[in-house]
Amino acid sequence: MRSLPFFILFFFTGHQLFAQDYKIIDRDSFSLHYPSSWKLDTKSKDYEPDSTFTINAPGKLNNVIFFIKYQNINIENALDYMTILTTSTFRIKKTESIDITNWGNLSGKGTVIKGKEMGSDIIIKLFVYSEMNRALSVMEIYRDGKIDKLKEEFNSIALSFKFKGQN
Repeated sequence: MRSLPFFILFFFTGHQLFAQDYKIIDRDSFSLHYPSSWKLDTKSKDYEPDSTFTINAPGKLNNVIFFIKYQNINIENALDYMTILTTSTFRIKKTESIDITNWGNLSGKGTVIKGKEMGSDIIIKLFVYSEMNRALSVMEIYRDGKIDKLKEEFNSIALSFKFKGQN
């Protein structure tokens, strides 16, 4: 019975301990949210708020990069190009590759590359979507040991992404 007051207190306030605060990107053609502890890299030379931007997890070792185009693209060719560019740029010694067909609520084509980068574990998820004269290419980069928490945060970003006018 002595635990009842604790339970009542936790029921009304404890859920806030687990709540995640988010920042929102709301552009004319798309929107998404990301954890408030992450940072939108507005200082990157490639930063373009409507088409090319990076959101960094704390520590900058893990991030998600967005490439948005306002035209249809061939998703197979785009994914092949991204895969070649990514593995050569990061000098990844690939140990495993898994095909995917969804990122959040979008259906398209992607791959998850697991490997080593200079002796350290790295996972890169690449995904391409194209429909209705708009295309999205996404690269998620995991270089940190907190993989379960990161996957949850990356997934929340993916699930929140919406092109405007998309059901």
